[in-house]
Amino acid sequence: MSSELIRELEEDLRAENLAKLWRKHNHLIIGAVAALVVGVGIHSGWSHYRLSREQESGDRLLAAVDLFNENKYDVAGDAFRALSEEGTSGYASLGAFMHAESLLKAGKVADAIAAYEALAQDSGADIAVRDLASLQSVSLRMNEKKEDGVPEALDAAMKSGRPFASSAKELKAVYLMQHGKSAEAAMLLAELVADTNTQQSMKARAEQMLSTLTADAPAAEDKKTEEPKSDDAAS
Repeated sequence: MSSELIRELEEDLRAENLAKLWRKHNHLIIGAVAALVVGVGIHSGWSHYRLSREQESGDRLLAAVDLFNENKYDVAGDAFRALSEEGTSGYASLGAFMHAESLLKAGKVADAIAAYEALAQDSGADIAVRDLASLQSVSLRMNEKKEDGVPEALDAAMKSGRPFASSAKELKAVYLMQHGKSAEAAMLLAELVADTNTQQSMKARAEQMLSTLTADAPAAEDKKTEEPKSDDAAS
């Protein structure tokens, strides 16, 4: 498979996964206040304190996102990092993730990888954010040819019930193809194609990669079985 197609697949994985994260956790941004209001009880003082903190964290996140969208990645990164350290629950996790994204956008790939990996190891963060950070790190390390621990990270994210299991499986197939393990890659891709829960865009990519592997297999087999001519026969 061409390196150009693999790069395209990795970029699609990053974009799709980030979109999934925001769809899954957008309630933290637009619904946190409403959720807290429902929970207000007799401890009104504590509830008001929590509500105020959630509102503050939400405002800080949205302000940092505005900076990010204006391509002010260094300033946005500082704001996201501060939110990750001072924000409440889910906001802190999203702040940590977007801090890593800001580093990546600023061209600081090594720092971004380190930030993603730190978040992936944070037991206090939501599992969806942790797994997404792990996949982002893996994808970047594959691109940088720094692949220590990549298979193990992908295997963990592929476990049944994990939020990005399908994306991890797709990325593992790409990893296997890059390392000449076509048969193992084909098995994972076939599973994605057969899984009714696989997104259509991901299924289409899996089918495309399977088609490429199928087309390459006969030529590789013919080359393998072809007997070299001896010197006597050649003469």
